[in-house]
Amino acid sequence: MVFFFFSYFGFDQVTLGNLLSEFVESGGGVVFCAYGNCGRGNKLDGKWAEKKYDPLILGNTSRTRDLCIGKVFDSDHPILDGVTTFNGGEQSSHGDGPAHPSAIVIAEWSNGRPLAVELKIGTPQRRHGEIIGLNMYPPSSDAAAGGWTSGSSQGAKLMANALRYVARPAC
Repeated sequence: MVFFFFSYFGFDQVTLGNLLSEFVESGGGVVFCAYGNCGRGNKLDGKWAEKKYDPLILGNTSRTRDLCIGKVFDSDHPILDGVTTFNGGEQSSHGDGPAHPSAIVIAEWSNGRPLAVELKIGTPQRRHGEIIGLNMYPPSSDAAAGGWTSGSSQGAKLMANALRYVARPAC
């Protein structure tokens, strides 16, 4: 079971935070995208916030034209399989906050901010679900002005790989 979280407008932050916390603790996987890590009305609250399940720490929305993949820390990570290029587009919207202290940074944007991070929930003895943070605006330029560059960029592959990764059973 997987859940793709992307927020752009206000919602019941406590209720959704509680539900997603329970979902992850029951073994579900979450791909967490912008703007859940920026903008007070877009973040998850409740148990999600209490248990510090945000893979990316709350910051402000940042827009920097044509950001690309910068430093890659784990080129063998499954979410990067077949991803050789990614351009955030005219706005390259992302949060300016850092990765969660326990998260593993997989790749950074070319400005040094986290692009892809993994946060494992639970203990080695009792694993829960996986959380992948993609610090990006998910719509492509085909769907939204300023979205990641479609055609010459592999944002769809990155998101599909992340969803496939969090869908695998927790060990």
